[in-house]
Amino acid sequence: MRKRCPRIENDETDHRNLKGNYKRFRGYALYSGHYGYDIYAAIANGHVALTNFRHPVDRLVSLFNYFKYVVQTPEKPTRPDHFYHVRLARSISFEEFVTSSDLHVQIYTRNAHFRQLTHSLWSLETHRSLDDAFALLDHMPWYYVCEHPELSTAWFRTVFGIQIPEIPRENRTPKVSTSQVDANNVSESTRSRILERNQLDVALYEYAVKRLLLIREKLNLVPSEAGGSS
Repeated sequence: MRKRCPRIENDETDHRNLKGNYKRFRGYALYSGHYGYDIYAAIANGHVALTNFRHPVDRLVSLFNYFKYVVQTPEKPTRPDHFYHVRLARSISFEEFVTSSDLHVQIYTRNAHFRQLTHSLWSLETHRSLDDAFALLDHMPWYYVCEHPELSTAWFRTVFGIQIPEIPRENRTPKVSTSQVDANNVSESTRSRILERNQLDVALYEYAVKRLLLIREKLNLVPSEAGGSS
């Protein structure tokens, strides 16, 4: 079996162009990316699904900062909608961005994780229920929760038998400007609007954290000294 699959899709344009034709990507040992359940259902052959969780408000703060301050855009976009969401983030406020009714923006800001685990991150269509997402989560041997890094790492060591001291946070949005949005300074009204628009993601996140804490008790997970305590 070949090792890591090349990138399958990374935005809604890729998703639209592939039209669900994922079978040609079968035969790899590892698939890693912003992939949805539709890809997993098409290519899985003994594979296990893994994911990572982050609170929806923190995720959107990081996403907005990444779009506004980090993404490098070409001088001449190759198509009219190319980097549209990035250009928009650089022209409006955080609150305006996360509450936008623009469908190209809502791909990123409305129940993104739920859509990813039930169909596709790159489509606003929903094909399965929250219970389906819970069931998929229950079958995952492991997942990562950003707000519980040491506990997630301890669980990883138990499940996979790999004695790593910590799991590094990859692809972290760097602090490049004093103007970046800070999750601690998001207004209560904006926070409420985010949570209202991401009720499915909030439910999924809370379920994942509750399950992780139950697993801690069941397996008596103890974070390493290098990772600190949970």
